[in-house]
Amino acid sequence: MTFAVIQTALTLKVLFKLALRQARGLVCSVLKLLGLDWPAPYFSTVSRWQATLAVNIPV
Repeated sequence: MTFAVIQTALTLKVLFKLALRQARGLVCSVLKLLGLDWPAPYFSTVSRWQATLAVNIPV
C-alpha cells in the first residue's frame, strides 16, 4: 500500500505541478476523504523515492 501512495503522490506532483510537501498534503487529504486507513508516508520517504522512481504521464 505504501508504494501505491508514494506513486500517487509523485504522480499528483507532476500532474498539478505541486511542491513535494503540497503533494503529500493532497494525498493525506484524499486518503482521509476516501475513508482509507492507509498510512501517509513522511516527506523524507517520498523525497527518497522521488530520486529513483520515474513518473511518466502520457499525453
